[in-house]
Amino acid sequence: MLTENKKMRICIVGAGTRFLGGISYYTIHLVNALARHNNVSVILMRKLLPTRLYPGWKRVGASLTSLEFDPAVRVFDGVDWYWLPSMLRALLFLLRERPDVVVFQWWSGTVLHSYLLLALVARLLGARIVIEFHEVQDPGEAKLPLAQVYVRLVVPFLVRLARGFVIHSEYDRKLLQSHYDLEQRPAAHIPHGPYNHYQSGEREQERRIAPESCCNLLFFGLIRPYKGLEDLIMAFDSLPENEIDRYWVTIVGETCEGCTMPASLI
Repeated sequence: MLTENKKMRICIVGAGTRFLGGISYYTIHLVNALARHNNVSVILMRKLLPTRLYPGWKRVGASLTSLEFDPAVRVFDGVDWYWLPSMLRALLFLLRERPDVVVFQWWSGTVLHSYLLLALVARLLGARIVIEFHEVQDPGEAKLPLAQVYVRLVVPFLVRLARGFVIHSEYDRKLLQSHYDLEQRPAAHIPHGPYNHYQSGEREQERRIAPESCCNLLFFGLIRPYKGLEDLIMAFDSLPENEIDRYWVTIVGETCEGCTMPASLI
C-alpha cells in the first residue's frame, strides 16, 4: 500500500454537468474510481458553447443527476468556452495541484482550444499528458464542414503533447490512426465504465417489465439523427406475427436536434 505522500497526483479534465451527457457521467465515475488510491483533482468544462447552439438546450443547467464527486477530490467547475475569467482560474488551480498526470476526456471540438492551452501549461509544469478518446469527433458536430476542418487541423497539436492514449475499442484505434499520427506511443484498450447509477432498487418504480420469455432490446441515450433509432423501430415493426412475441424493445432517451421521427413511429 502506498503512503499518502507517494500517491500519484492525477488531474482529470472532462465534462461538467451543466451540459449533461454520457461524458459527464463517465468523468464522475472515472474520477471517483481513481480517487480510491491516488490524489485526484478535476477540471470541468462548464459552458461548452453558447447555450442556444447546444442540442437539447432547453435542459441546459437543470439538476438532472444525483451523482457527486468523492469528497476527497478537488473540483474546479469550470472552464467556459470564452475563457475569461474561468481559464485564468483553471490555470491557477492547475498550478496549485501540480499533477503528475493529466488525463483529457476527448469527444468534441468545442473544448479543443481549452484543452490545448491546459495541456501546454501542464507540460510546462512537468506533467505527463494522456488523452482518452471517446470518439474522434462528435458525429453531429462532424457534419458541419467548418467544425470538421477545425478539428482535423488543430487536434494534431494536442495529440503531439500526449505520452499515451486510452481507447474503448479496436475500431477506435484504427480510426484514430487513420486521422492522427500516434507514432509508437502506447494506446491502452479498456472497457467503458459502468452506468450503474441508473439501476433501480425498487421494482415498483420501473415503468414496465419485459416478460422473461422475451429478448429485450435496449436503446439507451440521446436520440439523435445519426443513431438510426427509426431503423430499429421499423425493423421491429416488420417482424412477422409468429416471431414478434419473442422480442421486446425498451427505449430510454431524449430526442434532440429535431429528431422527432422515432417518437412518431413509437
